[in-house]
Amino acid sequence: SRPLDMASILATLSNRGKYIPPHFVEKVETQSGEVLLDNSEMEGTQVINPDTADAVISAMGPIAGYSNTHALAGRQSAAKTGTAQLGDTGQNKDAWMIGSTPQLATAVWMGNVNGQPLVDMTYGGPMYGSKSPADIWKNFMDAALVNEPAENFEGGVAADTSTGGGGG
Repeated sequence: SRPLDMASILATLSNRGKYIPPHFVEKVETQSGEVLLDNSEMEGTQVINPDTADAVISAMGPIAGYSNTHALAGRQSAAKTGTAQLGDTGQNKDAWMIGSTPQLATAVWMGNVNGQPLVDMTYGGPMYGSKSPADIWKNFMDAALVNEPAENFEGGVAADTSTGGGGG
């Protein structure tokens, strides 16, 4: 799976199962104010039952906080860390952290194409999603949302905003 696919799937779950195609540009206007492109009000397609999406988001709620204390600053999130092992070497070849708030879904992937194990230069040892990828995810999300209101997931989802320990 590509990081874009992971972020798109998580955005769909966070949107109560409604899929909106990923896009990089929200709006393009000329200097005179003529709108050339406007993706700000894109219509979505219901592809997952809202109750099912809410249950998945709820299950993912505590993960950022438990993944080496990567809960976002004062807001709910749903997240998942992961790794892909390099054959039977006991080392990892890919590591990621995906996570969302009601406003934004982001995927951070670290890997290489040369078939070598990943070494986490910040923490030492093998790369895990709860380490450097989670650091990047948290720093990006906190900065990207700093001026946005803290929103709660719809559907009664009680995602955790606390910081916990452990994680992998």
